[in-house]
Amino acid sequence: MKGDYKKILLEAFIILVLASTTGLAVNHIRKDKLRLFGTDCFKQTRVCHAEAKSQEIVSLEESSAFFFKNAAIFVDARSPVAFMMGHIPGALNVPIDQVALALEMYFKGLSPDTMIIVYDGDAEGNVGADVADVLKSAGFKNVLLFPDGWTKWQAKGLPVEIGAVSANG
Repeated sequence: MKGDYKKILLEAFIILVLASTTGLAVNHIRKDKLRLFGTDCFKQTRVCHAEAKSQEIVSLEESSAFFFKNAAIFVDARSPVAFMMGHIPGALNVPIDQVALALEMYFKGLSPDTMIIVYDGDAEGNVGADVADVLKSAGFKNVLLFPDGWTKWQAKGLPVEIGAVSANG
């Protein structure tokens, strides 16, 4: 009986070592390696809030391609003050507390298939993710999140616009 216990423990240990080694090897060859120590919750899981967000993420390159092809509506989720100081040209300012108003003013009558890119100035994309969730809940199917979009957009030297009208008029 004692020998059976040792054999089972040894087999379990061997399986654990093989599984760990395989996992580390696979992680080593992945292009998007998961960090083993410390976390970058947004880059690894695309979720930083306690509640899970089901967001599709769009990169700077993809966002700028949509912009130059005029193939998407850009939504700036930052505050009206931040928006007035500069934003992606043609973007609509829709802070989270003004989404209901914006749905009536800007989105009423738009096709549910309209491509919408929501950006903010936060590396975690929390404000933008909240606005994107509300737009998805309102029935829009193609809502993409461009986290820290404003910072990345400016850093790349892409076109910017100052002033303009926000969702609160």
